[in-house]
Amino acid sequence: MQLLCKLTNGLVIWDDDGDTIVKDDEGKIVATSKYDALSDVMYAVDVGDYYFASINDKFTILNSNGKELNDFLYDNVKEFVHGFAAVAREGKWTFVNGKGHEITDLIYDNIGNFENHYAWVKRDGKTVFINEEGQEIYEIPSVYLSAKIIPNTNYAVVSKKPVAGVGIVNLLTGEEVIEPRYIDFLSFAPTKNHFFMSNHDGCVMFDEEGVLIKTIYNIGHVGKFNNGYAPFSVIHKMKSKILNASEGEYGYIDEYGTIVLAPVYYYASEVDDEGNITVRFPTGQSLKKNIAEEILKLANTKHHKL
Repeated sequence: MQLLCKLTNGLVIWDDDGDTIVKDDEGKIVATSKYDALSDVMYAVDVGDYYFASINDKFTILNSNGKELNDFLYDNVKEFVHGFAAVAREGKWTFVNGKGHEITDLIYDNIGNFENHYAWVKRDGKTVFINEEGQEIYEIPSVYLSAKIIPNTNYAVVSKKPVAGVGIVNLLTGEEVIEPRYIDFLSFAPTKNHFFMSNHDGCVMFDEEGVLIKTIYNIGHVGKFNNGYAPFSVIHKMKSKILNASEGEYGYIDEYGTIVLAPVYYYASEVDDEGNITVRFPTGQSLKKNIAEEILKLANTKHHKL
């Protein structure tokens, strides 16, 4: 790419093998002679800055230097999500990665976005999950309207038409573990294989066979489990009914559904790999603690009070 001139308004004009590219003072492309239209600059992790460009009503994807990611033109393109962009030609879809490689042939009738390393795709009336290499992994029975894999498991959260609500399906067997009638999926405890779902009362916990273990009233959200614990929050309208909840709204729960640290915090982080948490009190004070040590200290305090 050869520099042609710099303008007083900060724009820089380049020659790229006979094509003129105009960049602003931040190096972002604002115009090009090769294409009919150019999008604003976009950014995606693992991709960097990129652009959509059109020529003769077809679309291509450009990298930060204005180079096409591949030699193909598409009828439709979507933004990069988690490293992949959906593209279509003649009504059929696939994904391209940040290097412009199509991970499958253009064979799908519809596709979603990648999330937790998987994406759903539809072909011939069937919905399947594919991985980042484009391999078809799981097929979702046609009775389900949508499906989302729970990370690092063989389970998916599904919704069933025409009934509202979500449930759980075992992707290896196709068995419906939890009937799709709950408001939302909250979390999964990997050591015990417990599912946490929400209903109008709060949180309900199931085992891997779909057997209801307990209802944990007034809990509205459960975060990701790590080292056996997860943060939770109380339902706002129910805060006053939980011990100490008037002082805060976040606490911690274990994989058995037991509240181990009461909701006295205004913020509670997920548990890191070393078992540490960061919490913030209503006073504004923030502290980093080891959750196991904090639970033990609380237990000893209660024992001495007895």
